[in-house]
Amino acid sequence: MSVRLPRQAGQFYSNSEVALKREIEKCFLNSLGPGEIPRLVNKPLSNLVALISPHAGYMFSGPVAAHGFALAAA
Repeated sequence: MSVRLPRQAGQFYSNSEVALKREIEKCFLNSLGPGEIPRLVNKPLSNLVALISPHAGYMFSGPVAAHGFALAAA
């Protein structure tokens, strides 16, 4: 099986796992984000039909995208 490597790593998002995790956490904690990092619950997403998320890059739309992912994790 062939694995496609990320082409934009280091450009639109960090190419370091630790730095990328920190960057995503900042999106959740940003004043425009949900304000907290969601806890994952091991249950089916019974009410989720679709999630449309902005994807302009974490620095541009990450905090807004974090709202949708926080709702999906709840």
